Amino acid sequence: IGIIVFLFVIIGLWLKTTLHETGKIITVGNTSFTVEVADTQSEREQGLGERDSLARNHGMLFDFKTDDAWQMWMLKMRFDIDIAWLDATGKVVYMRENLTPDTFPNVFIPDQNARYVLEVNAGALKAAGLKVGDTVRL
Repeated sequence: IGIIVFLFVIIGLWLKTTLHETGKIITVGNTSFTVEVADTQSEREQGLGERDSLARNHGMLFDFKTDDAWQMWMLKMRFDIDIAWLDATGKVVYMRENLTPDTFPNVFIPDQNARYVLEVNAGALKAAGLKVGDTVRL
């Protein structure tokens, strides 16, 4: 029994690491995105900063684990993005589109609390038909 429990723990840890590294698939409208999940303080602080680009239909999902008016900015960004704030159920509560790196140091604050923040390439949310009130399948 001990060996079986040990194997389940090892396999579970391996799957968690593998899924975290390869990304999670979420659905925005009729479009699937592969997202990196930023669920630690250091991952959220780094975000997409200092990258030169983001692959098509890829993004970053910030999981703050609690609801709040999470502020986002374009610190060290090198390309344009769209940002959507989502509540705990995946409902879009606020969006900003086509944000450019030169908007820094402006801070973007949702008008409602959110648990998640989704960042994707500029134009991707419009192409997926996403609008406030829609639900992203997490």
